[in-house]
Amino acid sequence: MLRRRFVVFMSEEGRAETAAARPEEKSKGRYLFAVFVGVPLLIIAVVVAVFSLFAWLVGEKRSVGDYMAAIHSGTAEKSEQSASGLFDYIKNSKYWQTMFDMTQQVAFNREQFLQDNPGFAAQVLVAFEDKSKNVKTRRYLAAILGLVGDRSASPALAGALQEEDPILVRNCLWALARVGGESAIADLAPFTASDKNGVRLMANFSMGTIRDPKVLPFLKQALADNEHPIRWNAALQLVEHGDHSGEEVILALVKNEPHPSAGGARYVDAFGRMNIEDDPNDPGLVTAEKKTACRAAAVEKLAKLGLERHSELLRRVSLDDPDLIVRNAALRVLNPAASKEDTVGQKR
Repeated sequence: MLRRRFVVFMSEEGRAETAAARPEEKSKGRYLFAVFVGVPLLIIAVVVAVFSLFAWLVGEKRSVGDYMAAIHSGTAEKSEQSASGLFDYIKNSKYWQTMFDMTQQVAFNREQFLQDNPGFAAQVLVAFEDKSKNVKTRRYLAAILGLVGDRSASPALAGALQEEDPILVRNCLWALARVGGESAIADLAPFTASDKNGVRLMANFSMGTIRDPKVLPFLKQALADNEHPIRWNAALQLVEHGDHSGEEVILALVKNEPHPSAGGARYVDAFGRMNIEDDPNDPGLVTAEKKTACRAAAVEKLAKLGLERHSELLRRVSLDDPDLIVRNAALRVLNPAASKEDTVGQKR
């Protein structure tokens, strides 16, 4: 096959003209790419963002009546989802007034909420007492009754403590403490010695939230519980009642020293795991975040027990503890006037 080679000889002027034309060609290429690719992609992104914002705003605007209607008439799954949504709606109190009025309620105002929604507590109570409903739905309804704090719900909540679902029982224990009343302590008392760790933890925690000296014997008894997280909770709660019985436990949390019976592991790591038999997905205080939160709370409670007596320990913790959040907690109690921006690892 005959091959031909074509050699093009260009003058110096020709080369200069070609070189000058290249930037213009590149500029045209960028322009075409922007027009036919970039702009359409940008339009699509904006449309998706606007649609998502619109859907989010509309979704957040569901009323209490909408949730209740779905709980009463929906399928088991729909009812559960609506009960969960209603719980979050009340707990967070974050709903948008209108699409363009983004005024957010900062905190749950129980009195105002019940005034705006007359008969709400009674409707939730009726739904909760309907045992034909999905037990998961009733778990959320029990928590909602605790949030609104209507004492007329006490008998139904106390009756549900005899049901078989441990998570429902735990929610009812918490709700009873929130609702209060003369019978709350008596209703919770038997469950502070439950053989189920999760139920026992919740019973003792809920007991501690009741500001009544009658709860002190139960909290002191919990200081000797087989499960250390239950001891920690009791010690922290006792401080809020002005009782120093749990000081030794709080000191152990703050120091978090290697424990000889745990192969040298630090105290919180050695004893922070608690098996929740009724909820295998709940590891108790096994997560690093929960352990840190517990120790930071212990630092604050230790200061309440005696800042002057424990100032040297707290100073060491503020300087040397490997956990930044715990160090910052110690700095705050040593210098309450300091702002959060003055703590370690944070900028002013």
